[in-house]
Amino acid sequence: MDCGPGTKADGDACVPVGCDAGKYLGADGKCVDLPKATECGEGTVLDAQTGECVQKSCPEGQYLGDGGNCVALPAQTECGAGTVLDEESGECVKISCPEGEYLDDTGTCVALPEQTECGEGTELDETTGECVPVCVAGTHQVEGSGACLPDSAACQSGQVWDNATAQCIEVTGFCAEGTTWSASASACVTDDSLLVADQYEGTGENDLNFGDTAETFTLPASGAYVIGGTVSTATDKDGDGIVDADFDWWIFETTSPTLVRVAADGIGGTSSGFAVMAVDEGFSYSRFGIGSTSDGATRDLYLPKAGMYAIVATDAMNFLATPPQGPAVGGPNYGYLITVERLPVPTATELVLSSGSASSNGVWPVAAPASGSMLGFYQAQLDALTLYELGLQANGQPFAQALLLFDENGYLGEFDVTGTPMLPEAATTLTLVADYHFSFATADVPYTVSVASRSTLIPGDTLPKTTLSQPAWSAASGEALPWQYFVFEGKAGEVVDVVVETVSGETAIVVADGAIQVGFAMAQGNPGALENRAHARFYPTYTGGYVIEVIGLRDIVWGWDGPERIPEQSFSLKVDIQRQEPADIGQVSAPVTLSAQTIVEGWGETYYTMPAAEGELYRLEATSSDMTPALSVYDTEVVAPLTRIDGPSGRLLYRAGTAAPLFAVADMAAAGQGTFELVVTPITVTDLGQVSGAAPINAAGESMPAVSPGRFFTLTAGATGNAQVTVAPAAGLDVELIRYDTDGQEIGWANGGGAGAAESFALGVFPGDVVLFEVATVGTLAADSTFDIGVTLDEFPFETEVNDDTTGANLLDVTTPAQIYGQIDRGNLDWFKVVLTAYGRLSAETFAFGPTPVGDTKLWVYAADGATELAYNDDKGPNWYSAVNGVAVTAGTYYVVVGGYGDAAGGYRLFVSFEETVPPTILGDITPGTPIDSEITVSGELDWWRLTLTERSNVVAETFAGGPAPIGDTKLWLYRAPDTTNHIVYNDDKGDYYSRINSLAQTGAPLEPGEYFVVVGGYSAYVGSYRLDVTVDVPPPPPAESEPNSDASNADTLDFNVELEAELSAGDSDWFVVTTTSADQEVTFQTTPAGNGALVDTVITVYGQDGTTVLGTDDDSGPAYFSRLTLRLPTPGTYFVEVTGYAASSSGAYLLQAASY
Repeated sequence: MDCGPGTKADGDACVPVGCDAGKYLGADGKCVDLPKATECGEGTVLDAQTGECVQKSCPEGQYLGDGGNCVALPAQTECGAGTVLDEESGECVKISCPEGEYLDDTGTCVALPEQTECGEGTELDETTGECVPVCVAGTHQVEGSGACLPDSAACQSGQVWDNATAQCIEVTGFCAEGTTWSASASACVTDDSLLVADQYEGTGENDLNFGDTAETFTLPASGAYVIGGTVSTATDKDGDGIVDADFDWWIFETTSPTLVRVAADGIGGTSSGFAVMAVDEGFSYSRFGIGSTSDGATRDLYLPKAGMYAIVATDAMNFLATPPQGPAVGGPNYGYLITVERLPVPTATELVLSSGSASSNGVWPVAAPASGSMLGFYQAQLDALTLYELGLQANGQPFAQALLLFDENGYLGEFDVTGTPMLPEAATTLTLVADYHFSFATADVPYTVSVASRSTLIPGDTLPKTTLSQPAWSAASGEALPWQYFVFEGKAGEVVDVVVETVSGETAIVVADGAIQVGFAMAQGNPGALENRAHARFYPTYTGGYVIEVIGLRDIVWGWDGPERIPEQSFSLKVDIQRQEPADIGQVSAPVTLSAQTIVEGWGETYYTMPAAEGELYRLEATSSDMTPALSVYDTEVVAPLTRIDGPSGRLLYRAGTAAPLFAVADMAAAGQGTFELVVTPITVTDLGQVSGAAPINAAGESMPAVSPGRFFTLTAGATGNAQVTVAPAAGLDVELIRYDTDGQEIGWANGGGAGAAESFALGVFPGDVVLFEVATVGTLAADSTFDIGVTLDEFPFETEVNDDTTGANLLDVTTPAQIYGQIDRGNLDWFKVVLTAYGRLSAETFAFGPTPVGDTKLWVYAADGATELAYNDDKGPNWYSAVNGVAVTAGTYYVVVGGYGDAAGGYRLFVSFEETVPPTILGDITPGTPIDSEITVSGELDWWRLTLTERSNVVAETFAGGPAPIGDTKLWLYRAPDTTNHIVYNDDKGDYYSRINSLAQTGAPLEPGEYFVVVGGYSAYVGSYRLDVTVDVPPPPPAESEPNSDASNADTLDFNVELEAELSAGDSDWFVVTTTSADQEVTFQTTPAGNGALVDTVITVYGQDGTTVLGTDDDSGPAYFSRLTLRLPTPGTYFVEVTGYAASSSGAYLLQAASY
């Protein structure tokens, strides 16, 4: 039998090997000699397996006694309560309880009482679970040290205990402001170091913006809670190449509106700041705490509703200058402690509207008060159906105010601007909280909160017509007429007609639901006269109060010297309101006929409505023998005045939307007398499927019942191209094809062939386009008949997206004229690439295409860099489309770019052609500053000279008499090579029959680097010699704007004839100021590309010397989407220029210049 190491065979079993004295069992299972002089100490024995000394263990019933020998335990050893036998010593020892428990009187471990807190000078006795004095009777504990001293040794006023010297020392005035004496440290320490957080952030990332898990804490029912953490070193968290600052998110929950004070202290050089924002979806709330005078920030916040909120902690600079605008702040020693303290909501100050208005002044303090809130709480009693204007006006420091509003049902919302309207449906107790989003104030900020009633109630909600007269509407000389407000109660589903009349004076009205404009009507009539009647009709979306605002349009008249207030005026106002409840046609599942209908007196229209499923089609037809009825469909899906979406027509098709339709029948003869019949028919549509070039549609034997006025069909385009629809009727059947858009409006038809003759129409389509058409009978059909439908698609080349810049530009082969089709989304640009191998002229033109064409385009030609504009056009083509013709080009790469004007979107066709031509003969190169002497030898001859600019420059070229036979009269042109057709500047006579051109003076901007042609010719048939002088001036780099420059108060200075570089961010507004020195000084304001190829869509607005009166504005008169505006500024002084983006999202760099020579 084989046994393993350390064992041997004993019969049928393997047993451990025993070693003789002086030996032990080695790792190989053999007995080896013990090391010499191996002796084990008292209580230990040699381990025969390892050769090491180990603790000696005794058998059960014995313990290790003195001398290291095992001795028997005393018989029947018993231990008292709270003790237990120690088997090693044989003695009874005190029971040790786990943490959080103590030993009670029975000797049992029980849990300590929850939240056991002991008062000053006492501590918890873990044996009894009770608070006991720290010091014995006759002594007291020294604060901050733990030492017990005789009561006679207590420190006096102005003294503190010092551990280092074990005595009281004088500290009055000893510690600097912001520090406190620490007995344990025996030094003055910063107040920050005395604060300890209740909870510190964990080790993981907690920025919700990057998908991390936020920290959470529970806001106590009373008192304060302190959170702490580190503002870590900024890193590139999302891999976009820009470092991201560390933002720590702490989430907590409130169960009701809650007032809290949040105080942040920076540690280790941190300028601590924080944001507080709502986390719940659909609820927007955000506030910032940013200190202006210290390393911390303190502010009060009224969290307006129950829900989840987040405190976002970081260094304040990370809120103010995030990359790439500024560096991200953070590091291992950057810390913060934020105290969140729940405060009682103060009693609101009552605003008593005794005379229709009330106001109160308050102050937002920089430092938190010892009691009370930093915010202002106010309350006002509001009447039903009265328009109130709510105001909050801050004075002084950089501030972003916010007015929180509450009624009996809770939070209503917040408003940032003064003059916020409110229209209660019932009497309301309104609570207003004067708050702010952020503040950089260094001193207390005063504010005024106000509530004022602004309206007159028009009584009556059931009468068909209500009239209210207001005798006095007046203004002193030079003053504006005050807006007048009238409130009436409108009902959902009724049509309301509002008419405002004045004895004299032009008026306009706005109908609004308290805050949202739903209707606007200007006075109609002779624009040169004072029109005194304004009329609006609208469709209320809910039952409740509506406001009529009456505006005096003749407050300002424009004279030769600008705007002037008109003289003193006094008008009488009359407001008429009519109501009409539309007749309900009911559910239409089969044709419905309404007979003997009449026009409602005084309205000119009778209204109808019906329930309709979204997407369903209905045919409406009105007929009469004694009037000329016409149908209209009005839009009820938007909050607006009645807007006709189809008609007026005797017959129309309607596709139902999400809201119930509103139809109207009027008498086109305007008499409104007689009766009419209205027929509403549901339409069944047959889907023919998808058509493509390889898969035409053939539908043979379609039926035409004798009783049917027509059949409706749809088809879907499977590719871009021209769809041809042909209908071949049976003999005796005369058909008409009517084409509709997707909303059911008629957009085309085909007929005239007669009975049995085929009818057809063609239209451009894009993939996925749905074509709706009707095959209608002409005349009366005696019996059922049939017809065949054939649809073919001639496919065209279509743009390939994404082609929004040079990298994705579609390549066009213009060896022969090229044609491509495209579709522009709102704000989109389509880029096409052209590669040429010879000198010639490039032309491009856009045309309408598809069932929904773009309607209005823009067109550019760019050089190979994608930034140098060679040509641009807006409306040179037919019907608002674009064309650029004969752009001179050399061999190389060019880009043709198509865009929609403004918000235009839809389909287009692009035609691009190239004509190879012979370039002009270049006589030589111009060296600036070196005169050229030459001559015109043949009548009509032109001399072409090449000028190369290596950087942005201003060019001045001038001709003089020269040589033995001076020419006497010249002409001078400047072209941008290779263009030889469209000159940049031109001059005939500078004053002595010779010529002078100045590029900067004539264009308003320096010339970009590249090749140019200076061309000299003789006037008429003049010939002879001349001298040409050309000078080049390189302007200094453009200065940059200084932010902030968001209004007239901080506008940047803009010098004449000097380009200034600026940049718009989304929603930005850049303001500049220019100073004129002469009367009627002509100035051209222009934005241009900044050289990086960015096409920023700018808008320039020029204001008068008051910074508010608009003198002129321009959107796209400059190159591409840039702006250009020329004005004569009437009197010497300062004028203001504002540059904004066309849309809120417009952003990018641009150059601005005010040119005046």
